[in-house]
Amino acid sequence: MKPEVMRSIFEKACSYIRCDYIDREFILEKWASIEAAYSARVTELSERKDFEAMMSQMVSDELDLSHCQFITPQLRQEIEAQSIPETAPSIFQTVFKTTHEYSYLKISTFQIPLFQRAPIYQNLKSIHDCQRPLILDFRLNSGGSISATGDLLAPFIGADTIYCYSKLANWEEFPDPQVAYPLQEEENEGSRLDVEMTLKHPHLQWRTPKEIEFSLKQEVLLLIDKRNYSCGEVFSQTMKEMGRCKLIGNVTSGSVVGAKDDYDCGYGYELLLPYLNLVSPEQFRIEGQGVHPNTKKTFQTPDTSPLPHEEILEILKQDIS
Repeated sequence: MKPEVMRSIFEKACSYIRCDYIDREFILEKWASIEAAYSARVTELSERKDFEAMMSQMVSDELDLSHCQFITPQLRQEIEAQSIPETAPSIFQTVFKTTHEYSYLKISTFQIPLFQRAPIYQNLKSIHDCQRPLILDFRLNSGGSISATGDLLAPFIGADTIYCYSKLANWEEFPDPQVAYPLQEEENEGSRLDVEMTLKHPHLQWRTPKEIEFSLKQEVLLLIDKRNYSCGEVFSQTMKEMGRCKLIGNVTSGSVVGAKDDYDCGYGYELLLPYLNLVSPEQFRIEGQGVHPNTKKTFQTPDTSPLPHEEILEILKQDIS
């Protein structure tokens, strides 16, 4: 890779970080010295792999928030393959089952179109009048769309209910938030509409849909673990604050900011950067802290697999009052 190409990519990336990175205090106090140090290192590099490693280190290790990533052309191909149903890993498939003792639903992503409201609603609607407890398995949830999160929360917490706030860096200039409702799923692939809405309104109060098709009243056990990320954590914290579940497992990742991955650095390289803060209805900032369970538990089954019947029965015996 030519030195001038590496310099161009580096400078473009740094300009995005300086302008859009959500932690403005970090940029003002720390970023200049970090950028200067890496600028000196760029001049010493000649190999593409060394440059990519350096840029990944600068973005992922030096920046102080989650959702920071230097995206190479190869990584972009992998991301795109994982984001469509035909080529996505099987771990992102929704799993639903019912028995005489419980209902079980495993949701591993809110990323549209991997997350599809219609079949999930169909499953939930089939148990809306059941008394048996519902096990929601969020031990592995990659996050995704703010709107999809609100759509799933609606049957649990009701219509027109606050489920999170989104805040740009200048949100304090707009103390009274605009109200937003989940956006149309069919046009929200990759959270496109969510991003447009949050960029248009610096301070948003997100509410569940104004009308809901059905309500779920049964006991809910929500399983969480360290690989519950982003909007998966928003869902978990909101359910906790609304008193709508019992959280079982371990502290979640604490990776909850809104991010964009379309910062074009040229030559096929891009950045994923956080541009937005997300907080819970009670203004709890999950980023860096995670969602804490009501009951700690180490699971026997990997989070990539549905829980077997025997392990679910053990949880029910221990945690249903």
